[in-house]
Amino acid sequence: MAFPRLPSLQFAWALQDSSSFILASRWVGFTYAVFDALHQNNAEGRRQTFMGVILGSAVVPIALCITWSRANKWGCIGGSVVGFFAGLIAWLVTTSSLNGGVINVTTSGGDYEMLAGNLASIGVGGIVSVAASLIVSKLPILL
Repeated sequence: MAFPRLPSLQFAWALQDSSSFILASRWVGFTYAVFDALHQNNAEGRRQTFMGVILGSAVVPIALCITWSRANKWGCIGGSVVGFFAGLIAWLVTTSSLNGGVINVTTSGGDYEMLAGNLASIGVGGIVSVAASLIVSKLPILL
C-alpha cells in the first residue's frame, strides 16, 4: 500500500512496506538509546522525570479513548489539560513545602517532588476524563 504524497508525509511515503517501516523504527530507537546513554547526566534525568508531569495527564484519557465507548473528546481533552495543571501545581507545592519555601532547580528535582507531580497528573487527568465524559454523555442537547 502506497502512502499519498502530501508535504507532511514525505517520510511516510518513502516507507512503502511494513518491513522497511519496522527497520526504520528499530534504527530510530537504537539511535535514541545510544544518544541518551552517552548524554545522561543529572539535568537529563530531571528532564525525563518531569516528562511524567507533562505527559502523565494524557495517559488515562488516551487509554479511555481507545478502550471505553463512552469517552468523548471534551472529557479527554479536559482531563489532559486539567491533569497537567494539577500535576504542575502539586509538583511546585510539594517542592515548596519540603524545602522550606525554596523553589529552584536544585530543590525541584527531588524524588518526592516529582512523584507528587506525576501522581497528580495521572490521577486528576483520569478522574476528570471519566467524570466529564459521563456528564457530557448525559447532555446530548449541548453537543
